[in-house]
Amino acid sequence: MKPRFKLFFLCLVIVSTTFLTTAFSANRVHRAGNVWINLTDYGYLGNTDRNGMIDPETPGIPAPQCEFPGGSRTQYLHHGGLWIGAMVQHEGYEEPRVSVAVDGWVNERQEMFPTPDSGIIERSNIEGATDYLGRDIYSPDAIATQEFLSEYSDTQAHPDSTGDDPVDGDHQPLGIRINQKSLVWESEGLADFVIIHYDIENIGELFLKNLYLGLFIDGDAGMADEQRNFEDDLSGSIQDWYYYLDRYDELDSNYTNLAYIADNDGRPCNVGAGNNFTAPGVTGVMLLYNGNPRIKTSFNWWTSNGDRDHDYGPCWIDDGATDDWTRDYGTPMGDIRKYFIMSNREIDYDMVYAASEDYIREHPQDFRDRHNPDDILESHDWYIPPEGGPNDWIQCLCSGSDARYLISWGPMGVFDHIDEAENRIYRLYPGESFSLTIGYVCADGFHDRDHPQENEVIDPDLFDFTSIQENVSRMREAFRQYFPLSVSKSPSLQPECALLLTSYPSPFNSSAVISFNSAFAGDVKLSIRDISGRLIRQRVETVPGAGEMEFRINGAGLSTGTYWLNIEQNGRVGSTRLVLVK
Repeated sequence: MKPRFKLFFLCLVIVSTTFLTTAFSANRVHRAGNVWINLTDYGYLGNTDRNGMIDPETPGIPAPQCEFPGGSRTQYLHHGGLWIGAMVQHEGYEEPRVSVAVDGWVNERQEMFPTPDSGIIERSNIEGATDYLGRDIYSPDAIATQEFLSEYSDTQAHPDSTGDDPVDGDHQPLGIRINQKSLVWESEGLADFVIIHYDIENIGELFLKNLYLGLFIDGDAGMADEQRNFEDDLSGSIQDWYYYLDRYDELDSNYTNLAYIADNDGRPCNVGAGNNFTAPGVTGVMLLYNGNPRIKTSFNWWTSNGDRDHDYGPCWIDDGATDDWTRDYGTPMGDIRKYFIMSNREIDYDMVYAASEDYIREHPQDFRDRHNPDDILESHDWYIPPEGGPNDWIQCLCSGSDARYLISWGPMGVFDHIDEAENRIYRLYPGESFSLTIGYVCADGFHDRDHPQENEVIDPDLFDFTSIQENVSRMREAFRQYFPLSVSKSPSLQPECALLLTSYPSPFNSSAVISFNSAFAGDVKLSIRDISGRLIRQRVETVPGAGEMEFRINGAGLSTGTYWLNIEQNGRVGSTRLVLVK
């Protein structure tokens, strides 16, 4: 297991990772395709270390972390896991909360737990298929060669296992439940990726505002027995169009928004030249489906280190981080900082350019009008540490280091309203849910044997993204062809279908008139919730047809305060704020 040094500027806390092999967790290994990857029923990918979780199919042998191609003993993942964060109303104020399966640093403990007595269910679309115990796993509901289904939540079924965070103390859950389904295929052309689908439900009592979901990855690319394979990884992202011939030999294209991690030169860290590669490939993560056309992607990489000058990650000059913490540290410690990087919209420049001040200055992050890409709506320059800062360390980063990244997406849930600052606010009330599908893709040939890196100064022009772009196209085609489209029929996945909703007078004393535009006849559900999201009243009305409709809300029995009124009609939603003054 690679050494983990805790951040000196908080406290030196050593947290055991033995919880990951306790009786209340389970793991299985996908082996149907070329990607042999270990998954669990608590949101965790990979393995605790080389002697951590045992492979159920090979008793006594540790489960592979992410071995590609399967059987090669080349690993591209130390571990990773799901992060989920949201703003919550608590004791009269709003605060961010984040639940993580693992964060690779202090939080090497459990914040998500399998549903009791659930376990991991395996199934297949191949008639006669059996699992490693010889049990029949064929299912007419399966769409892939091998599927793992699991259910877990952050409701602290085992609170002692979450440990004590040096920033936040005891973990405070959001109250969410996750149904996870991972799928792999064995067919040629479909065997180099894993598709993971998440159904996420608010099972607590809190109103969750602007929820974000991310996947944290700590790579450590290299042979399974390479002792220091974590020292020379590089992370970055692909934000570009790829043009290719589809299965009908017609020109097609994909915009790839993918985070990647790879060994810096394909060789062990103590080998400085040659083309005898041990880790020539690359792995990446990207979003396949969410249902919100306005969703934002954030990609943040960092290198965790106990030395403050070596704990580093990029940041905008004007990112607005509290106390400018992103200038001083890379590792996000505590829920406030974790939520900040999940929602910051930042797409970090590739790690190989970390020491190139000219490149960084010439490549600010621009946000462009999606209808007219020539129009720049926002531009953010990158912060460059002053002379005397961690410049020597940053010079080393561009040749590879212990890289980690978080790719995250949001806000999620149901579109609720536009606030006074014209921000779109999304919600997840108790009982509401949303779905999201991601792809974990692997590819060979990132390092070219005919054009190997020559020395410790890594040349990014020698990286070859062709294979991973091709596999992304195959993965998207598999998703379009095989994945059930029923996930798009849920009202929670139609956040932009909003009803225009108004109320008057505002504030009101005894009653208020609610007006909205109905598109058709049918039932309309009205719900009133308090500022924390607790349901106060609910009723169903029937409207005769299209046009402007009005209902009256009686304030009797309600206390002075602010409430939220929501209307839902056949998947269309609307929301407005009610202020009651008595």
